[in-house]
Amino acid sequence: MAGHSDAGQRRIALVTGAGGGIGTRICHRLAGDGYRVVACDLDADRAAAAIRGLEGGHEWR
Repeated sequence: MAGHSDAGQRRIALVTGAGGGIGTRICHRLAGDGYRVVACDLDADRAAAAIRGLEGGHEWR
């Protein structure tokens, strides 16, 4: 993933449709690549499930 990042700052990724299978995998991949993930879905429970088990201060909406 390309993007601008200043030294010492953590990148943030907003994932829409995070509750679906592909969205959840994207959340996990981005978290593994060092991003702080904000998972969004119309179903808040599914958005929360998408980031469950990830360490590092991720959020859901």
